[in-house]
Amino acid sequence: MYDISRHLGRRLRMGDMFFRRFQIQEIREGGMRAVYIARDHSVDPTHTESKFLRETGLFHTRAVKTFQDRFFDTPAVVERFVREAVSRVELPRHERVVFAHYINVIEGRPYIFLEYVEGPNLRQGINHSRHTPAEAAAVGLQMCEGMTYIHETGKLLHRDLKPDNVLMVG
Repeated sequence: MYDISRHLGRRLRMGDMFFRRFQIQEIREGGMRAVYIARDHSVDPTHTESKFLRETGLFHTRAVKTFQDRFFDTPAVVERFVREAVSRVELPRHERVVFAHYINVIEGRPYIFLEYVEGPNLRQGINHSRHTPAEAAAVGLQMCEGMTYIHETGKLLHRDLKPDNVLMVG
């Protein structure tokens, strides 16, 4: 996991506040990335977003992605992360792709603030329930729709498509 201690004086843990507005609810690590699931406390709960988003609290939750500390001193990793983040933020919203809200660079480290999607990933879905061939085909088709959208923009190429990186919704 990314060690933010040199910036905030200690490692981020569950419940910690960072950037004066986000509270860590969960920490996920994988490959080169670290993702913090964080509640945004700066959002006005009376905001005029849809009733569903206010009631579920999803409007206030973000996935905040950066890279693990061991890669911070690798310029190629940092540059690729920034290029990916900029491309993600430029993509218009699509129902099969997690939306990227914005990028923020704090103390020289880039973070991308993403839509939080609640639910299991594809690996968890495969391991915990049986699916009919028709259900499996439907999931595959939805993945293809998302990847086609991303690749047709010409701005981004998904380099790590695997069951752990596919989120299942509803």
